[in-house]
Amino acid sequence: MTKQLIKKITDRRIANSPRVMSRIYSADACPANETMLQFIFMSFRCEARNLVFNKLRALRFLTYVRNDSVHYRGTVSNAGSVFQQPRGFTLVEILIAIFILGLVMTTVYVSYSSILKVSYEMDVENNIYKMARTSINRLIKDLSSLQTNSGSFEFHAQKKTLSKRDFYYLSFWSASHLAFDENDGEGRPATISYYVQEDEGGDTFSLWRSDTPGSKPDKEKNQVGAFVICRDIDSWKLRFYDSTGRELESWDSSSFTEQKGKAPTAVKIELALANLNDKEKPYKFMTKVFLPVNK
Repeated sequence: MTKQLIKKITDRRIANSPRVMSRIYSADACPANETMLQFIFMSFRCEARNLVFNKLRALRFLTYVRNDSVHYRGTVSNAGSVFQQPRGFTLVEILIAIFILGLVMTTVYVSYSSILKVSYEMDVENNIYKMARTSINRLIKDLSSLQTNSGSFEFHAQKKTLSKRDFYYLSFWSASHLAFDENDGEGRPATISYYVQEDEGGDTFSLWRSDTPGSKPDKEKNQVGAFVICRDIDSWKLRFYDSTGRELESWDSSSFTEQKGKAPTAVKIELALANLNDKEKPYKFMTKVFLPVNK
């Protein structure tokens, strides 16, 4: 009976069955049977330990396989996303980049345009001051070279209306001839005239200078060889002072008054050039020239 029981338990692996345990403890107690029971218990314990150990190994193996498979799938997914399907910019990112670029370009444009505007205005003002200085210096040199003709001066100045505006006309005999020809010598006596003419279009005026050399003044040819000496004239005023210091608005050395054959002792020049940016604030220049005449 004992042998059959051992065989049955060994073949069917039911060592932990309560029914078998009760049958084993009910067997006859003898040394041989005790030894056999110890062997059976040891076998049961080994089998149980092996079963638990195998289950743990299987569970550990399955866990490792699962983790490894997850890592493998992640690696493959990342590799595919990097090399096969590169990630681009979203619409929101592109719009933000365009907005930032627009702000930067607007700031640069405003700064650059303001710099260009200031530079342009400085160039315009520099040209205006240069033109005014050149014109006044030329007029001062011509007046300072005033000459007599047969002991008397030739000096005429009066107002003339042009497009409902008053400008001065000035003509005198001076030794300040400008030679533009190789055969023409400088420093010769000439009739020099300054007058204003309206430019084409009728919006601006220019100051002209004529220079007619000759042995005596010729009123009929006083506008021969004229050229523009100053542009954008807003106003041109002259004031004349006699030997007593009295201020006059005109002068005529050919009249039968006290001005006959005489020239003023000083001339006050007021020149204003148009300001294209602000017409109400023209560029004004003023100077006074003392003429080399006998009192």
